Amino acid sequence: MAFFSNIKGAKASSRSGFLNPGHMIVRVDRVRKSTSQQDGVEQIHAEETVLVQLTTVAPKYPNGTSTELNQPGQKVAHRFKGGDKQKDEMAAADYKAFIMGCTGQPESAIDDADGMAVFGPEQPLAGKFVEVNAVAGQTKKGAPFTYINYLRPVSAARVMELVSAELRAKLFAAGELEALVAAEASENS
Repeated sequence: MAFFSNIKGAKASSRSGFLNPGHMIVRVDRVRKSTSQQDGVEQIHAEETVLVQLTTVAPKYPNGTSTELNQPGQKVAHRFKGGDKQKDEMAAADYKAFIMGCTGQPESAIDDADGMAVFGPEQPLAGKFVEVNAVAGQTKKGAPFTYINYLRPVSAARVMELVSAELRAKLFAAGELEALVAAEASENS
């Protein structure tokens, strides 16, 4: 059984990797499912673009290993991968927390259908802006590891405030972000 088909029963968590430690705002570009060529295990990839880096000094891992901050405009990926019962439960919990952070929905509202829809052709999370806090930690064996917390959705208006005009021109089509701000304002009025 794939981990994303048991998301309803998962308890949301934030153990994951592949973004560097730091506090940032990202745009979810795409979420896709694949099978690992190494071990045949299904996995989910959240492909994202860093829009704003809120951390000013790169954190170090507990063992002293240095990190580099993800830079605005940088493409990053976050992988959710199961493999056995324990890993499936952890991946489902992390994946559920990702969906919660992107949508602002409570844990009880996320079910298996939501988990399956996220990487489907409609891509409901693509284009979402999310505040992320990635924390430097370590595994039980002492290896550096990044714990990722998808905190909350971020409004297009907030992105407009924080992202430089130069970077907006590189990352958004002309008028795209302005249209998102206007649409949000219309929804909230």
